[in-house]
Amino acid sequence: MTTHPFSFWLTPAQPYQTRLTAVIRQLARQYDAIPFEPHVTLFVGEHTADENPRQLGDQIAANLPTQQLTVQKLDYTDALFKTLFIAFNDSPELETAVRQIKANLQHPGQYKLAPHLSLLYKEMPASAKQQIIATLDFDTAVIPFDQIQLVTPNPDTQDWSDIAGWRIESTYTLK
Repeated sequence: MTTHPFSFWLTPAQPYQTRLTAVIRQLARQYDAIPFEPHVTLFVGEHTADENPRQLGDQIAANLPTQQLTVQKLDYTDALFKTLFIAFNDSPELETAVRQIKANLQHPGQYKLAPHLSLLYKEMPASAKQQIIATLDFDTAVIPFDQIQLVTPNPDTQDWSDIAGWRIESTYTLK
């Protein structure tokens, strides 16, 4: 059975959306990286032809209120998609949404929610990441998120590492 990759992103409300977009773009320019939209990945998985992720997005958004995620810290890892990021405290409401998504898929996969908002995707030494964190002026304790987006990779490659090829297919406003 053929499956198709997709993701649901939680996106920040204004003015945080604008502020975080500017940070991501500035870091991308400064470190020769590909810019992307600010988001918290809610879920990454695959759907079959008879499953409708757009409809699933409607269901999730109808049951999920605007989220107020508490910032835990700025951090980094060796993983490309967590090069440099804002870590958030866990959210029971988001865990419930992930369970709902998985319950509606034939192949729910092993995705584990770890709420974070990446600021840069770039392979670089830990010392450089530490230096960037030290220079970021980020004093926000809570960030509101008011939309979910359905995102797919480039249809030609079906590869998430093709960051420039990501496509926002649908946007849903949280209740």
